[in-house]
Amino acid sequence: MSSGLGYLVSTGVFAVVFAVLVGAQVKVDRFNPILFWSTIIATTTLGTTLADYVDRSLRIGYTGVSLLLVGRLVASLLIWKRDLETFAVDSVKAAKAEFYYWMTIMFSQTLGTALGGWTADTASIGYLGSAAIFSVLLLIVYVVHRLNLVSSSIVF
Repeated sequence: MSSGLGYLVSTGVFAVVFAVLVGAQVKVDRFNPILFWSTIIATTTLGTTLADYVDRSLRIGYTGVSLLLVGRLVASLLIWKRDLETFAVDSVKAAKAEFYYWMTIMFSQTLGTALGGWTADTASIGYLGSAAIFSVLLLIVYVVHRLNLVSSSIVF
């Protein structure tokens, strides 16, 4: 916003960056940490601009954005599972699985931004309270994963 582009143009710019990085990520035949983490950063940046665009420009609000994104996230996982018979992260080797993986990550990143905005602003918990809530939730996910209480696919 400080560059004067607005949410829609900014979202478009970051969508192109995201698409280019996902395309590169799909083409590499082995793990490249710089490319991987650049793609993660692109999902975060795209997710932030997209959530803010839908909230502030389309005026759907963080509640509406969050509900839309939960639906998109669940749909991406169901389609991934139906198409490839698994959505286990360790099975992401083929281009199609990689595509599903990055779309799911992008929806989850955007959902994270929308839920953060919802808890901080709409629910009036504030940024510090929201950070505390999500820190505790992430700690729970970490403990569940480390103790192997549920499958890694569910933790994902």
